[in-house]
Amino acid sequence: MSSIQTLPVSLRSIRKDFLRAWMFKVFTADYTDIKTFEYLDKVGLMHTGPAAFQHREKKEPLHVDYMHCALLLGHVHNMLTRAVLARNLPAETTQTTLVAINKVLWIQNDLFARHYIPPRHPASEESETKDKSAANSWGWGLFGRSSGSSSSSSSSS
Repeated sequence: MSSIQTLPVSLRSIRKDFLRAWMFKVFTADYTDIKTFEYLDKVGLMHTGPAAFQHREKKEPLHVDYMHCALLLGHVHNMLTRAVLARNLPAETTQTTLVAINKVLWIQNDLFARHYIPPRHPASEESETKDKSAANSWGWGLFGRSSGSSSSSSSSS
């Protein structure tokens, strides 16, 4: 894996342009419209290989590990939080803005995760898993993987 500094300038520029367009779209979206959530879901899907948008249909599949998607969302959260806190806004406006940013980024993160992390307990195994102790399964759905379902095994370098 190379760092962003070692990428060609044109590729860095394309990635920044897509991030800028994504940020504009998600922070000006109408969250009462289901199409907003469909868009966010397609953003998650497209990073796992399938062409979720027309502009990706004739291109090589895009494979980005979930970890990198989550790290980018964390970076965006940090960047936006600092920008809001640097302004001399009323406390209520600052709080409301930060809560809204947090909600949007967590929604996007959840819609990334649904395409990367397999269901913890398939319906056929549900009754068997209820008997297992909590000590054996706590937190494993988020951080662990079921056998043979790692997102990195399907990604290309």
